[in-house]
Amino acid sequence: MHEAWFIFPYFYLELTDRNLSEWYYEHNAALNRINITFNLQHNNLTGNKDKLDLKLQTGITKKWELSYSFPFINKKRNAGITFNILDKRSEEIAYNTISNKLVFHKDENRPMLKRFRISTGLTYRESMYNYHALKLSFFTNKIDTFISNTLNPGFFKNGDKQRYFDLFYTFYRDKRDYKIYPTNGYLFYLEIEKAGLGIFNDINQLILWSGFEKHIPLYKNFFSSFYIEAKKSIINDKTAYFNNLALGYNDRFLNGYELYVIDGQDYIYLKTSQKYNFLKGNLNLSKIISVRQFKQIPYYFYLSLNFDMGYVNNNSNFATNDFTNRILYGYGAGLDLMFYHNLFRFTYSFNHKGEGGLFFHLKTIF
Repeated sequence: MHEAWFIFPYFYLELTDRNLSEWYYEHNAALNRINITFNLQHNNLTGNKDKLDLKLQTGITKKWELSYSFPFINKKRNAGITFNILDKRSEEIAYNTISNKLVFHKDENRPMLKRFRISTGLTYRESMYNYHALKLSFFTNKIDTFISNTLNPGFFKNGDKQRYFDLFYTFYRDKRDYKIYPTNGYLFYLEIEKAGLGIFNDINQLILWSGFEKHIPLYKNFFSSFYIEAKKSIINDKTAYFNNLALGYNDRFLNGYELYVIDGQDYIYLKTSQKYNFLKGNLNLSKIISVRQFKQIPYYFYLSLNFDMGYVNNNSNFATNDFTNRILYGYGAGLDLMFYHNLFRFTYSFNHKGEGGLFFHLKTIF
Protein backbone atom coordinates (compact mmCIF):
# COMPACT_ATOMS: atom_id res chain seq x y z
CA MET A 1 0.00 0.00 0.00
CA HIS A 2 1.34 3.44 -0.98
CA GLU A 3 0.08 6.85 0.11
CA ALA A 4 -1.49 8.71 -2.80
CA TRP A 5 -0.37 12.10 -3.98
CA PHE A 6 -2.23 15.11 -2.60
CA ILE A 7 -1.51 17.58 -5.44
CA PHE A 8 -2.38 16.72 -9.04
CA PRO A 9 -1.73 19.34 -11.75
CA TYR A 10 -2.59 17.79 -15.12
CA PHE A 11 -4.14 18.31 -18.54
CA TYR A 12 -6.85 16.15 -20.06
CA LEU A 13 -9.01 16.09 -23.17
CA GLU A 14 -12.78 16.44 -23.01
CA LEU A 15 -15.16 15.91 -25.91
CA THR A 16 -17.76 18.43 -26.94
CA ASP A 17 -19.95 15.44 -27.80
CA ARG A 18 -21.90 13.20 -25.43
CA ASN A 19 -19.65 10.16 -25.85
CA LEU A 20 -16.78 8.72 -27.87
CA SER A 21 -19.11 6.88 -30.25
CA GLU A 22 -21.04 10.02 -31.23
CA TRP A 23 -17.77 11.88 -31.77
CA TYR A 24 -16.38 9.10 -33.96
CA TYR A 25 -19.45 8.16 -36.03
CA GLU A 26 -21.41 11.42 -36.22
CA HIS A 27 -18.52 13.91 -36.38
CA ASN A 28 -15.79 11.81 -38.02
CA ALA A 29 -13.54 12.08 -34.96
CA ALA A 30 -12.93 15.78 -35.69
CA LEU A 31 -10.02 17.01 -33.59
CA ASN A 32 -11.50 20.50 -33.24
CA ARG A 33 -14.31 18.97 -31.15
CA ILE A 34 -11.84 18.09 -28.39
CA ASN A 35 -11.62 20.60 -25.54
CA ILE A 36 -8.38 20.92 -23.58
CA THR A 37 -8.72 21.20 -19.81
CA PHE A 38 -6.13 22.09 -17.19
CA ASN A 39 -7.04 20.67 -13.79
CA LEU A 40 -5.31 21.57 -10.53
CA GLN A 41 -6.44 19.29 -7.72
CA HIS A 42 -5.39 19.38 -4.08
CA ASN A 43 -6.89 16.55 -2.02
CA ASN A 44 -5.64 17.68 1.40
CA LEU A 45 -5.46 21.48 1.33
CA THR A 46 -5.33 22.17 5.08
CA GLY A 47 -4.55 18.66 6.30
CA ASN A 48 -8.22 17.86 6.96
CA LYS A 49 -8.87 15.89 3.76
CA ASP A 50 -10.43 19.02 2.28
CA LYS A 51 -10.36 19.14 -1.50
CA LEU A 52 -9.76 22.11 -3.81
CA ASP A 53 -10.39 21.64 -7.53
CA LEU A 54 -9.72 24.25 -10.24
CA LYS A 55 -10.52 23.62 -13.93
CA LEU A 56 -9.72 25.84 -16.91
CA GLN A 57 -10.96 24.71 -20.32
CA THR A 58 -10.56 25.97 -23.88
CA GLY A 59 -12.01 24.78 -27.19
CA ILE A 60 -15.54 24.83 -28.58
CA THR A 61 -16.62 24.96 -24.93
CA LYS A 62 -14.72 27.37 -22.70
CA LYS A 63 -15.16 27.22 -18.95
CA TRP A 64 -13.65 27.80 -15.56
CA GLU A 65 -14.79 25.99 -12.46
CA LEU A 66 -13.75 26.15 -8.82
CA SER A 67 -14.85 23.55 -6.25
CA TYR A 68 -14.03 23.15 -2.58
CA SER A 69 -15.18 20.61 -0.02
CA PHE A 70 -14.45 20.40 3.69
CA PRO A 71 -15.58 17.00 5.03
CA PHE A 72 -15.50 17.63 8.81
CA ILE A 73 -17.32 20.56 10.43
CA ASN A 74 -18.59 18.80 13.57
CA LYS A 75 -17.05 16.92 16.48
CA LYS A 76 -18.18 13.54 15.14
CA ARG A 77 -16.39 14.36 11.87
CA ASN A 78 -19.25 13.06 9.73
CA ALA A 79 -20.68 16.33 8.35
CA GLY A 80 -19.11 18.62 5.78
CA ILE A 81 -19.66 21.57 3.46
CA THR A 82 -19.20 22.05 -0.29
CA PHE A 83 -18.88 25.05 -2.60
CA ASN A 84 -18.83 25.31 -6.38
CA ILE A 85 -18.83 28.09 -8.97
CA LEU A 86 -18.93 27.53 -12.73
CA ASP A 87 -18.87 29.78 -15.79
CA LYS A 88 -19.26 28.01 -19.15
CA ARG A 89 -19.62 29.33 -22.68
CA SER A 90 -20.03 27.30 -25.85
CA GLU A 91 -19.97 28.38 -29.48
CA GLU A 92 -22.07 25.30 -30.34
CA ILE A 93 -25.49 24.36 -29.06
CA ALA A 94 -27.74 21.32 -29.43
CA TYR A 95 -30.93 23.27 -30.04
CA ASN A 96 -33.35 20.42 -30.89
CA THR A 97 -33.86 16.67 -31.20
CA ILE A 98 -35.04 15.31 -34.56
CA SER A 99 -35.23 11.61 -35.45
CA ASN A 100 -33.86 10.87 -31.98
CA LYS A 101 -30.59 12.72 -32.65
CA LEU A 102 -29.32 16.09 -31.50
CA VAL A 103 -29.32 18.93 -34.03
CA PHE A 104 -26.54 21.50 -33.63
CA HIS A 105 -25.88 25.12 -34.51
CA LYS A 106 -22.42 26.65 -34.26
CA ASP A 107 -21.08 30.19 -34.51
CA GLU A 108 -17.38 30.75 -33.95
CA ASN A 109 -17.87 34.51 -33.52
CA ARG A 110 -20.06 34.48 -30.42
CA PRO A 111 -21.25 32.00 -27.77
CA MET A 112 -24.54 30.25 -28.45
CA LEU A 113 -24.98 29.13 -24.85
CA LYS A 114 -23.77 30.73 -21.62
CA ARG A 115 -24.15 28.97 -18.27
CA PHE A 116 -23.36 30.22 -14.79
CA ARG A 117 -23.84 28.28 -11.57
CA ILE A 118 -22.99 28.89 -7.95
CA SER A 119 -23.83 26.37 -5.26
CA THR A 120 -23.19 25.42 -1.68
CA GLY A 121 -24.17 22.33 0.23
CA LEU A 122 -24.02 20.10 3.26
CA THR A 123 -22.86 16.50 3.37
CA TYR A 124 -23.54 13.95 6.10
CA ARG A 125 -22.04 10.48 6.33
CA GLU A 126 -24.48 8.62 8.55
CA SER A 127 -22.33 5.48 8.58
CA MET A 128 -19.65 3.81 6.52
CA TYR A 129 -22.22 2.92 3.86
CA ASN A 130 -24.91 5.64 4.15
CA TYR A 131 -24.41 9.14 2.74
CA HIS A 132 -26.65 12.23 2.52
CA ALA A 133 -26.12 15.52 0.66
CA LEU A 134 -28.20 18.69 0.34
CA LYS A 135 -27.22 21.35 -2.20
CA LEU A 136 -28.63 24.81 -2.95
CA SER A 137 -27.71 26.27 -6.34
CA PHE A 138 -28.45 29.32 -8.43
CA PHE A 139 -28.41 28.96 -12.22
CA THR A 140 -28.33 31.53 -15.00
CA ASN A 141 -28.54 30.12 -18.54
CA LYS A 142 -28.62 32.29 -21.65
CA ILE A 143 -28.86 31.46 -25.35
CA ASP A 144 -28.28 33.58 -28.42
CA THR A 145 -31.47 35.25 -29.67
CA PHE A 146 -31.12 33.42 -33.02
CA ILE A 147 -31.88 30.20 -31.14
CA SER A 148 -34.89 31.52 -29.20
CA ASN A 149 -36.36 33.56 -32.08
CA THR A 150 -35.73 31.24 -35.04
CA LEU A 151 -34.40 27.74 -34.38
CA ASN A 152 -36.32 26.70 -31.26
CA PRO A 153 -38.61 29.17 -29.46
CA GLY A 154 -39.33 26.46 -26.86
CA PHE A 155 -35.70 25.97 -25.87
CA PHE A 156 -36.42 27.84 -22.62
CA LYS A 157 -39.80 28.56 -21.09
CA ASN A 158 -39.37 32.32 -21.35
CA GLY A 159 -37.33 33.68 -24.26
CA ASP A 160 -33.56 33.55 -24.30
CA LYS A 161 -32.78 33.48 -20.56
CA GLN A 162 -33.40 31.12 -17.68
CA ARG A 163 -32.78 31.89 -14.00
CA TYR A 164 -33.72 29.74 -11.05
CA PHE A 165 -32.78 28.44 -7.63
CA ASP A 166 -32.41 24.71 -7.26
CA LEU A 167 -32.58 22.49 -4.17
CA PHE A 168 -31.13 18.99 -4.58
CA TYR A 169 -31.11 16.14 -2.04
CA THR A 170 -29.18 12.88 -2.44
CA PHE A 171 -29.10 9.71 -0.37
CA TYR A 172 -27.19 6.58 -1.20
CA ARG A 173 -26.28 3.34 0.50
CA ASP A 174 -23.18 1.92 -1.12
CA LYS A 175 -21.89 -1.57 -0.27
CA ARG A 176 -20.02 -2.25 -3.53
CA ASP A 177 -16.50 -3.62 -3.41
CA TYR A 178 -15.11 -1.23 -6.05
CA LYS A 179 -16.97 1.79 -7.44
CA ILE A 180 -15.58 1.95 -10.97
CA TYR A 181 -16.17 -1.75 -11.75
CA PRO A 182 -17.85 -3.61 -8.88
CA THR A 183 -18.10 -7.40 -8.83
CA ASN A 184 -19.80 -7.79 -5.44
CA GLY A 185 -22.28 -5.83 -3.33
CA TYR A 186 -25.07 -3.37 -4.05
CA LEU A 187 -25.92 0.32 -4.32
CA PHE A 188 -29.23 2.05 -3.63
CA TYR A 189 -29.76 5.75 -4.21
CA LEU A 190 -32.52 8.34 -4.05
CA GLU A 191 -32.43 11.90 -5.43
CA ILE A 192 -35.03 14.66 -5.16
CA GLU A 193 -34.71 17.95 -7.05
CA LYS A 194 -36.87 21.07 -6.77
CA ALA A 195 -35.93 23.40 -9.63
CA GLY A 196 -37.54 26.80 -9.20
CA LEU A 197 -38.31 28.00 -5.67
CA GLY A 198 -40.89 30.64 -6.59
CA ILE A 199 -38.48 33.56 -6.86
CA PHE A 200 -38.36 33.48 -10.67
CA ASN A 201 -41.00 32.12 -13.05
CA ASP A 202 -38.58 30.46 -15.48
CA ILE A 203 -38.91 26.88 -14.29
CA ASN A 204 -41.05 24.85 -11.89
CA GLN A 205 -40.03 21.19 -11.54
CA LEU A 206 -40.11 18.57 -8.82
CA ILE A 207 -38.29 15.42 -9.92
CA LEU A 208 -37.57 12.13 -8.20
CA TRP A 209 -34.84 9.65 -9.23
CA SER A 210 -34.17 6.27 -7.69
CA GLY A 211 -31.83 3.45 -8.63
CA PHE A 212 -30.59 0.07 -7.43
CA GLU A 213 -27.70 -2.04 -8.66
CA LYS A 214 -26.57 -5.49 -7.58
CA HIS A 215 -23.36 -7.38 -8.34
CA ILE A 216 -23.13 -11.12 -7.69
CA PRO A 217 -20.06 -13.39 -7.85
CA LEU A 218 -21.20 -16.64 -9.47
CA TYR A 219 -18.42 -19.18 -9.95
CA LYS A 220 -14.68 -18.50 -9.89
CA ASN A 221 -14.22 -15.62 -12.36
CA PHE A 222 -17.86 -15.29 -13.43
CA PHE A 223 -20.01 -12.37 -12.25
CA SER A 224 -23.55 -11.11 -12.81
CA SER A 225 -24.69 -7.49 -12.54
CA PHE A 226 -27.93 -5.61 -12.99
CA TYR A 227 -28.94 -1.97 -12.58
CA ILE A 228 -32.41 -0.41 -12.58
CA GLU A 229 -33.19 3.30 -12.46
CA ALA A 230 -36.36 5.38 -12.71
CA LYS A 231 -37.18 9.07 -13.00
CA LYS A 232 -40.58 10.61 -12.20
CA SER A 233 -41.52 14.24 -12.80
CA ILE A 234 -44.01 15.04 -10.05
CA ILE A 235 -44.28 18.72 -11.04
CA ASN A 236 -43.21 19.77 -14.53
CA ASP A 237 -44.98 22.88 -15.78
CA LYS A 238 -44.54 23.56 -19.52
CA THR A 239 -41.44 21.47 -20.06
CA ALA A 240 -38.74 23.46 -21.84
CA TYR A 241 -36.56 21.57 -24.34
CA PHE A 242 -33.42 22.34 -22.31
CA ASN A 243 -34.85 20.68 -19.21
CA ASN A 244 -36.40 17.63 -20.87
CA LEU A 245 -33.45 15.22 -20.66
CA ALA A 246 -33.89 11.48 -20.21
CA LEU A 247 -31.62 8.79 -21.72
CA GLY A 248 -28.47 9.24 -23.77
CA TYR A 249 -26.75 11.76 -21.53
CA ASN A 250 -23.78 11.10 -19.24
CA ASP A 251 -23.92 7.48 -18.00
CA ARG A 252 -27.66 7.09 -18.56
CA PHE A 253 -27.81 5.12 -21.80
CA LEU A 254 -28.91 1.81 -23.25
CA ASN A 255 -26.47 -0.43 -25.12
CA GLY A 256 -27.07 -0.07 -28.85
CA TYR A 257 -28.43 3.50 -28.51
CA GLU A 258 -25.14 5.38 -28.09
CA LEU A 259 -25.82 7.52 -31.17
CA TYR A 260 -29.30 8.52 -30.00
CA VAL A 261 -30.94 10.58 -27.28
CA ILE A 262 -34.39 9.88 -25.90
CA ASP A 263 -35.94 12.97 -24.32
CA GLY A 264 -38.79 12.90 -21.85
CA GLN A 265 -40.21 13.67 -18.44
CA ASP A 266 -40.20 10.13 -17.00
CA TYR A 267 -38.28 6.95 -17.64
CA ILE A 268 -37.38 3.54 -16.32
CA TYR A 269 -34.59 1.32 -17.60
CA LEU A 270 -32.80 -1.91 -16.71
CA LYS A 271 -29.22 -2.83 -17.58
CA THR A 272 -27.90 -6.38 -17.15
CA SER A 273 -24.45 -7.83 -17.71
CA GLN A 274 -22.87 -11.27 -17.38
CA LYS A 275 -19.07 -10.98 -17.03
CA TYR A 276 -16.04 -13.25 -17.13
CA ASN A 277 -12.64 -12.15 -15.81
CA PHE A 278 -10.19 -13.90 -18.16
CA LEU A 279 -7.03 -11.96 -17.29
CA LYS A 280 -5.66 -9.97 -14.35
CA GLY A 281 -2.31 -8.90 -12.94
CA ASN A 282 0.02 -5.96 -12.38
CA LEU A 283 2.09 -3.97 -14.83
CA ASN A 284 5.55 -3.39 -13.37
CA LEU A 285 6.72 0.00 -14.64
CA SER A 286 9.45 0.59 -12.07
CA LYS A 287 12.14 0.60 -14.77
CA ILE A 288 10.59 3.52 -16.66
CA ILE A 289 8.60 5.39 -13.97
CA SER A 290 10.27 6.67 -10.82
CA VAL A 291 7.06 7.88 -9.13
CA ARG A 292 6.26 5.35 -6.40
CA GLN A 293 2.47 5.59 -6.75
CA PHE A 294 2.59 4.58 -10.43
CA LYS A 295 5.26 1.88 -10.47
CA GLN A 296 2.63 -0.84 -10.22
CA ILE A 297 -0.58 -0.60 -12.27
CA PRO A 298 -3.17 -3.35 -11.67
CA TYR A 299 -5.24 -4.51 -14.64
CA TYR A 300 -8.36 -6.65 -15.12
CA PHE A 301 -9.83 -7.82 -18.44
CA TYR A 302 -13.46 -8.98 -18.73
CA LEU A 303 -15.70 -10.40 -21.44
CA SER A 304 -19.37 -9.44 -21.06
CA LEU A 305 -22.82 -10.24 -22.44
CA ASN A 306 -25.26 -7.35 -22.07
CA PHE A 307 -29.01 -6.88 -22.33
CA ASP A 308 -30.84 -3.59 -21.59
CA MET A 309 -34.48 -2.47 -21.63
CA GLY A 310 -36.08 0.94 -21.14
CA TYR A 311 -39.12 3.15 -21.57
CA VAL A 312 -39.27 6.95 -21.78
CA ASN A 313 -42.49 8.92 -21.37
CA ASN A 314 -42.57 12.18 -23.32
CA ASN A 315 -45.50 14.56 -23.75
CA SER A 316 -43.68 17.15 -25.87
CA ASN A 317 -41.64 17.10 -29.10
CA PHE A 318 -42.30 13.39 -29.64
CA ALA A 319 -43.84 13.64 -33.13
CA THR A 320 -40.42 13.51 -34.77
CA ASN A 321 -38.81 11.23 -32.16
CA ASP A 322 -40.27 7.73 -32.30
CA PHE A 323 -38.06 6.21 -29.59
CA THR A 324 -40.24 7.77 -26.88
CA ASN A 325 -43.43 6.21 -25.48
CA ARG A 326 -42.43 2.68 -26.49
CA ILE A 327 -40.37 -0.26 -25.19
CA LEU A 328 -36.67 -0.06 -26.09
CA TYR A 329 -34.13 -2.86 -25.85
CA GLY A 330 -30.46 -3.34 -26.71
CA TYR A 331 -28.11 -6.28 -26.50
CA GLY A 332 -24.60 -7.37 -27.40
CA ALA A 333 -21.15 -8.45 -26.22
CA GLY A 334 -18.31 -6.44 -24.82
CA LEU A 335 -14.68 -6.29 -23.76
CA ASP A 336 -13.96 -4.33 -20.55
CA LEU A 337 -10.38 -3.29 -19.79
CA MET A 338 -9.62 -1.79 -16.39
CA PHE A 339 -6.26 -0.17 -15.62
CA TYR A 340 -5.80 1.44 -12.19
CA HIS A 341 -8.70 3.96 -12.00
CA ASN A 342 -9.62 3.87 -15.69
CA LEU A 343 -12.16 1.65 -17.45
CA PHE A 344 -12.21 1.18 -21.23
CA ARG A 345 -15.26 -0.55 -22.67
CA PHE A 346 -15.72 -1.86 -26.21
CA THR A 347 -19.15 -3.27 -27.04
CA TYR A 348 -20.78 -4.54 -30.19
CA SER A 349 -24.48 -3.91 -29.63
CA PHE A 350 -27.83 -3.94 -31.42
CA ASN A 351 -30.98 -1.92 -30.72
CA HIS A 352 -34.68 -2.66 -31.34
CA LYS A 353 -34.35 -1.55 -34.98
CA GLY A 354 -31.68 -4.18 -35.59
CA GLU A 355 -28.98 -1.53 -36.01
CA GLY A 356 -25.61 -2.81 -34.83
CA GLY A 357 -22.23 -1.26 -34.28
CA LEU A 358 -19.03 -1.10 -32.29
CA PHE A 359 -19.22 1.45 -29.48
CA PHE A 360 -16.63 2.85 -27.08
CA HIS A 361 -16.89 4.04 -23.48
CA LEU A 362 -14.38 5.51 -21.06
CA LYS A 363 -14.85 5.93 -17.33
CA THR A 364 -12.43 7.24 -14.73
CA ILE A 365 -12.45 8.13 -11.03
CA PHE A 366 -9.05 9.83 -11.08
